[in-house]
Amino acid sequence: MRLRLSRTGCALAITFLCIAGALFALHWHSFRTNPGDSGESALWFFLCTLPWAFLLPEALVSSPGWDDVAYYIGWAFVAWNAFLLYCIGGGIRLATGSEAPAKRARA
Repeated sequence: MRLRLSRTGCALAITFLCIAGALFALHWHSFRTNPGDSGESALWFFLCTLPWAFLLPEALVSSPGWDDVAYYIGWAFVAWNAFLLYCIGGGIRLATGSEAPAKRARA
């Protein structure tokens, strides 16, 4: 397997990152302007981190320092999902036996 440049993969990844960014901006705006917001507005951004967010241990999520690193971990999961979308969109090239070998020039 090799990673290659793919326009479709780039379009998928960039679209996903833009959607995640817009959802994060909506959450951040709601969080800053509504003092009663206890995090429900982050649900849509959380959906962009799936399924990796469910792999986090309960002890980590309920730890006292979780609030300090939650957004960074969330964005890492979003970036990983964007990379996977890039690969699915044509970024991965599988070598198959049907590929013609390169021809050698005759001397």
